[in-house]
Amino acid sequence: MLLSLSHTDLDGIGSQIVLRELLGISTKMNTSYGKIDEYLDNVNDYCYHNNPKYVFITDLSFNDKLFDKLKNIADNFLHITFVFIDHHPFGDTTKWKSNNLKIIITSKASATKLVFKYLMANKKEYNINNLDYTRINEMEDFVEMVNAYDIWLEKENPTLFKKGFFLNELFWEYGINHFYSRFSSDFKIRNNDKETYKDIVSKKNKQFKKIEESGKLLKIGDEDLLMIFTDSYHAFVTIDFPGYKIYVILTSNGRVSVRLKDFKNAELVSKNLQERVRELESVSECGGHEKAFGISLINNEPKVLLNFAKEFMFIVGNEIKENVRG
Repeated sequence: MLLSLSHTDLDGIGSQIVLRELLGISTKMNTSYGKIDEYLDNVNDYCYHNNPKYVFITDLSFNDKLFDKLKNIADNFLHITFVFIDHHPFGDTTKWKSNNLKIIITSKASATKLVFKYLMANKKEYNINNLDYTRINEMEDFVEMVNAYDIWLEKENPTLFKKGFFLNELFWEYGINHFYSRFSSDFKIRNNDKETYKDIVSKKNKQFKKIEESGKLLKIGDEDLLMIFTDSYHAFVTIDFPGYKIYVILTSNGRVSVRLKDFKNAELVSKNLQERVRELESVSECGGHEKAFGISLINNEPKVLLNFAKEFMFIVGNEIKENVRG
């Protein structure tokens, strides 16, 4: 019996698809970063009532407090193996590791790829046998597509990145449960998936044109920053905005997505932006990857949204001046 707790995005679900194929998931849970603490309580309750053999926690960025809580849960259920696999940068985790709590963190691959590599390297420990290697190869192709998109290998492997981009569009169109079911049964992309993608692209182009005409766009500098004000968080996350160095989707529910393109010192700019954003009074959470990260505001009151927009524009302006054009 296996319990899986993972993130609510493509990489989070990709991890669970791999787990289902190789180990079989009895129960899956999915959470955003903001509700990890709450879901760890659910994990504790599940372990108490259902006594799983394994608990896998994947693609969720933890802090010290959350690791303390997970360690406490693992200590209370020493007969259960807990495995934490993530790719968001973190310091030394030695103090939380134990015989029944394994922690694997590296930023070199997506969580989906890390889960795949970990299980394939430890088949004997997890009693994984009688594998159909034709299907395993198909799953590995799926894993590589997810990985290329999630760690943004647009420059390193543009062909694979486009396939991952395609998968991500399907993920948000299908929804978590449909995507999970669809790609658990067949890792290959079907013709109806391609037709769905064409419809998505057409729909998004119309959406962007509509929002551009509505005046809900803010452009700063010579294609330096594009900020979109909208109600729908995911409708514009994967649209490609040619030329802009940074684009931001600020939603009416207080969620923000920030994307950086390849430009001079992009990684340094992203690091500085995240550090400065975390200091803003309007921000409750900020985290993600080097060139793509998310922000949660303390609430969605108009004053908070406006203050964040002004402060973020100021921060971005300084970064571009100092580290892009300087």
